[in-house]
Amino acid sequence: TDYTESVMHALGDSLTDLRIGNEYLTSWPTSLHHLPILNKLAVDGLSRFVRDISAESFHGFETTLQYLNIKNTHLLAVPLGISKLKHLKELHFDQNRYVTDRGILIQSFPLKSPYLETLSLNGDSLTQFPRVLIYLPALKNFSIDDNNLRYLSDLNVGDLRTVTNLTLRNCSLPRVPAALSEIRYLKDLDLSLNDIETIDENDLQDLRYLEHFIVQNS
Repeated sequence: TDYTESVMHALGDSLTDLRIGNEYLTSWPTSLHHLPILNKLAVDGLSRFVRDISAESFHGFETTLQYLNIKNTHLLAVPLGISKLKHLKELHFDQNRYVTDRGILIQSFPLKSPYLETLSLNGDSLTQFPRVLIYLPALKNFSIDDNNLRYLSDLNVGDLRTVTNLTLRNCSLPRVPAALSEIRYLKDLDLSLNDIETIDENDLQDLRYLEHFIVQNS
């Protein structure tokens, strides 16, 4: 698909929701800056030759975008331009398997944002909770499914103190992380599809607000 300047300019006055992407998209469409009221953007797939995205990629809708989903790419890091999305409420950066821990750059996020409540980093080849979490004070929903967290440090878990909904599906966890007790207001916890053989009576005793606990096929 060719996202030409003329097409995007014609749509710009009214378009609030855009979904693009495929494996043949060899560059980020610069024509997106013609969308000044864009509220939702979903990108599913980019060419394997696209390994990064310019810091100016979200120019034009930096103050209006509230939902961003980027998945199934060959990107090596979370794009720096996301840090400029000051009103972003949901960020889904999933199945970008070349990212790894080093690609979750603190400077790529809207730090101390009062709006960002939902973050998913599923299938990004991570081995730990990223340190950026401590700089996201409004975060309520966090998902890090499909990552190998077998050797997850309890020290990392403590950065999730504001989270109420935590999903750790298919993360090769051998046990319930002890530091989960520090997530004081946790209501929903999903540990399905892990390697947990036993759950100790003390594992969840401090989670006073826990309402839903899922451990299917763990």
